[in-house]
Amino acid sequence: MFVFLNTKILPIEKAKIPVTDQGFTSGVGVFETILVKDKKIYFLAEHLVKMQENLCTCDIHKEINQKIITEAIEKLIQKNQLLEARVRITTTPETLLITTVPLTNRSKMAKIITIKMERPNPQIKSTNYLPSVLAQKESKKLHADEALLVNRNNEITEGARSNFFIIQKGKIFTPLSKDIRPGVTRDKIFLLAKTLQISLQEKIIRLSDLQKAEEIFLTNALIEIWPVSHFNNCLVKNGKIGPITKILLEAWKNNFL
Repeated sequence: MFVFLNTKILPIEKAKIPVTDQGFTSGVGVFETILVKDKKIYFLAEHLVKMQENLCTCDIHKEINQKIITEAIEKLIQKNQLLEARVRITTTPETLLITTVPLTNRSKMAKIITIKMERPNPQIKSTNYLPSVLAQKESKKLHADEALLVNRNNEITEGARSNFFIIQKGKIFTPLSKDIRPGVTRDKIFLLAKTLQISLQEKIIRLSDLQKAEEIFLTNALIEIWPVSHFNNCLVKNGKIGPITKILLEAWKNNFL
C-alpha cells in the first residue's frame, strides 16, 4: 500500500513521522474522511474548508492546497488499485498524511446504542480521538454498529463517528451544531430537506426523544445516509426504513451520486 506523506507518495513501510510531532505526542491535529466511488472524489472542497477552519482553531498555521490534495488522492487511488475507497487526510503541526483503504461492506440498516461519553472540543474533528474509539469498542462488544454519545447533561449529541437525525410526526430533528462536530454530509441533509420542503430543526435531543422517534438515521462521508433499525436493542418503529428516510435516500441518489 502507498501513502502520501508531506510531499511524496511512498510505500507505507517507508513513511515516517518525527517523534516530536505534537500529533503523535499530544493528539494535536485534525483530519477529514472522504468517500471515493468509481474513482470520483466526493465533496472534497467542502471537507477541505472544514479542515482549514479546524486548523485555525487548533492554531496550526498551514494552508491546505486543494490542487495538491486532489492530485495526491488520484495518484494514490491509481497506485493502490482502488475504485472505491475511504480517504483520510490527517494534518498535524509537522505532518500531512493521506491514506486510502478499500471501503468495507455494511448492513442495510444500523443498530445503535447510547453510551455516556463526551469528546473534548466537540466541534473540532481532532486526532485526539480516544472518546470515539472507546465508544466504538463498546458498540462492538454489544453487537451494535454505532454508539451515540450522551453528555453530562444527558443530551445525546452525536455518534462516535457520525451525526444523527430523528423523525417525529413528519419533522426531522438533529442536535445543536454548537454541541457537535457537524459533518459535510449533515450539511447536505439540510440542503435536501429545504429542497424537499421537509421541516428540519436543530434541538436538544434526549433519550426520551429517541424512544419516541418514528425514524432514525445516521450520516457521515462514508455511510452517507444509514437508516437505523434498532436503538438500545429495541426496534425503531417496525424496524424498516421509514417513508421520510426513503425520500431522503432517493433524493441523495438523484442529487449527489
